[in-house]
Amino acid sequence: MQHPTVAFSVLSLLAALTTGCVYSGEQVAIESPGAMSSRSSVDGIAVGARAYVDPDEAEDVFGLPVVFESRTATTVRRGYLPVLVSFTNDSGDGLIVDKEHTRLISADGKRAKPRSWLRMHEAFAPSVAGAFVAFGVVGAAVQDDANESLAEDWRRKELPDQAFLYPNSEGTGGFLYFKDKGGLTPYTLRVAFRRASTGERLTIDVNIDPERS
Repeated sequence: MQHPTVAFSVLSLLAALTTGCVYSGEQVAIESPGAMSSRSSVDGIAVGARAYVDPDEAEDVFGLPVVFESRTATTVRRGYLPVLVSFTNDSGDGLIVDKEHTRLISADGKRAKPRSWLRMHEAFAPSVAGAFVAFGVVGAAVQDDANESLAEDWRRKELPDQAFLYPNSEGTGGFLYFKDKGGLTPYTLRVAFRRASTGERLTIDVNIDPERS
């Protein structure tokens, strides 16, 4: 069944595309870790994080209601939980962000690993196409433009795989996309790193309380 808010949001996407505009979700400035309400630092490595748990705010950034929860008598469907992260590295050693071993942990112990922009896009692309058909838009080119624009935007916003943090650099950042498992807040974002020189692994925990971010 089409999620109603997804279908509704496609109306604005459709309007932009059919009038010659190019879709783009809101661009988000990546602040330094010290400017973010949720942050932690260990041995010169600083991490800041912000979870986009508000559905309206997430929709502004990603163009669709990626944050949602819908219930029936027998099932519960949930969307995604995007988390914006930023880093600075004053440790004197190059670092690699190890997304494969990074986890978002809820207060009741539910763990989620980052999923790629492609996985998130695949989850919503059928909803976009279905909504176009439901609203009487059958042009394949229009549907393709919508999906391609969403895909490119979400790809650019994602923290790259194996992101490299140069020593004493200005840092980097981007979004991590987690499947929402319905866990209780506050969250702990456990970011995994590898030292470039030795391969040593380390983690830094950032406590994220959405009520205070």
